[in-house]
Amino acid sequence: MKEKEIIPNETIYFEDKKIKPGKDGKYKCPFRCGRPDYPAPRWKTMAGFLKHLNECPKSGAGLKKQAEAYKALMVIEDKRKQEALASCPQKIGDTIYFVHEVITKPEYVRRGDRMVRMRYEAEKAFHAERIVIDAIDWDGSHGVIFNRSYHPRIMCSSWEDAQVKAREAEKAYKQYLEDCAMCR
Repeated sequence: MKEKEIIPNETIYFEDKKIKPGKDGKYKCPFRCGRPDYPAPRWKTMAGFLKHLNECPKSGAGLKKQAEAYKALMVIEDKRKQEALASCPQKIGDTIYFVHEVITKPEYVRRGDRMVRMRYEAEKAFHAERIVIDAIDWDGSHGVIFNRSYHPRIMCSSWEDAQVKAREAEKAYKQYLEDCAMCR
């Protein structure tokens, strides 16, 4: 039968911090890692605690690793941004065409201090629009954006194409509303 391991009552020095085990012989991380709504993690053995200290994300070395990883990520993101902006066929001053979706009657309406559901589905209108590009920016999650809100994936090739797609979107949405009404 294996005997219980005796926990030594030794002080550890790590990154200018003096760490002593608690009264129960368990070590507690001095960097306060872990979730704030849970008790701080504790280690019974010195070997396990030393392993944690070397990998702790809130220690000085761990924070440096996170900063280096963030810098590397930002370099990659900046490279992606420069490549996308360089390969963008549209330039400032070009006109782009797209289908704009407008909610004419929302599903919920504010009544006093509460929101009341007025209809099962919001009523929408679709319009063909054209804008002149004033700014070309980069959004990490969506890629290239024009005038701080328009994405290339919503663009149409010409004004006539945008009008046709707007009419098709209007018909498709009316069909969707009819299908939803049949299911109720």
